Amino acid sequence: MTLLQRLATLATVGMFFLLVSGALVTTTGSEDGCGSAWPFCDGDWSSLATWIEVNHRVITGIMGLLILAVSVLAWRQLGHRREIRQLVVAALILLAVQSWLGAAAVMWGSSELVMAAHFGVSLASFGSVLLLAVRIHQLQRGWSPRGGPVPPRFRPLLWANLGLLAAVVYVGAYLRHTEIGLACLGWPLCNNMLIPEWGTPAFTNFVHRALAGGLVLLSAATGHLTRPYREARPDLFWGSLAAVVLVVLQALSGWLVVGTLGSVAANVLHSSFVTLYTGALLYLLWQTAPEPAASAREAEVAAV
Repeated sequence: MTLLQRLATLATVGMFFLLVSGALVTTTGSEDGCGSAWPFCDGDWSSLATWIEVNHRVITGIMGLLILAVSVLAWRQLGHRREIRQLVVAALILLAVQSWLGAAAVMWGSSELVMAAHFGVSLASFGSVLLLAVRIHQLQRGWSPRGGPVPPRFRPLLWANLGLLAAVVYVGAYLRHTEIGLACLGWPLCNNMLIPEWGTPAFTNFVHRALAGGLVLLSAATGHLTRPYREARPDLFWGSLAAVVLVVLQALSGWLVVGTLGSVAANVLHSSFVTLYTGALLYLLWQTAPEPAASAREAEVAAV
C-alpha cells in the first residue's frame, strides 16, 4: 500500500470519527461548551461539555490538515485523472463549508434548519473523502470493476435511495436540533396513535419514521436486484448487502433512541449507522458509473 493510499484510508476513517464526535456534541448539548469563541475556547475547563467541544474542534483541525495533505499528494500523483481533480475539489470545498457552518453556529448562532443542513453537508463531506480514497486505491492498484454489467434499473433506484435518505437525514437532524425527538413515544405506534395530529411535534416524528421505513424497503428492493450478478459484480452484491444491513441497523438504532429516552449511546449509534449507510450508497453509485474515457493528457501520461 502506497503512502497516498494509507493517508486516504486514514482520512476516511478520520472523517467518520469527526461525524461521530459532532453527533456527541449535539446529543450532549456541548455546542456551547466554549462559549461564542472560535477557534479558541472560552469555556469552563472543569465542564465535560467544554472538553467534548474541544475534542470535536481538535479532530476537525487534524482532519483539515490530513485532507489537505491527501489532496496535494493526489493532485501531484494522479492529477492527470479528471475524476481525481473533481473529488479533490469537492472534498476541500465540502470540508470548508462544514467547518464554516459549525463555526458560524458557535459565533453567531444558527436556526434549527441551518443546523440540520450542517449534518447533511457533513455526510456529503465524508462521502467525497470516501470516494476519493476508493478511486486512489483503484488507480494505484490498477484494477477497477467499473464498466462491468449493471442490473437494470439499479442505478436509478440508487439515486432514489439517496434522495429518500436526504429527506430522512434532514427531518431527523431537525428533530434533534429542535429537541422534539421524543415527542413520539412508543414504537411502532406514536403515543398509541397510528397517525398523530397534523402539525404537531409528534407528527414530525411520524414523518421521520415513515420515511425511514420506506428507505428500508427501498434499499432491500434495490439490493435484491444484485443477486443474479453476485459472480459478475461482487462489488455491487456485497456493497448492496452492506447497505441493507446498515439501513436496518439504522432503523433499529432509531427504535433504541426512543426506547432509551434519547440516551447518548443510542444517538451516537444512530448517527454512526447513517454515516456508514451513506458511504455504502455513494460507493454503489460510484461503482455503477461508467469508467471515464481517458483524455488526451491521461493517455499521454499512461503511455509514459
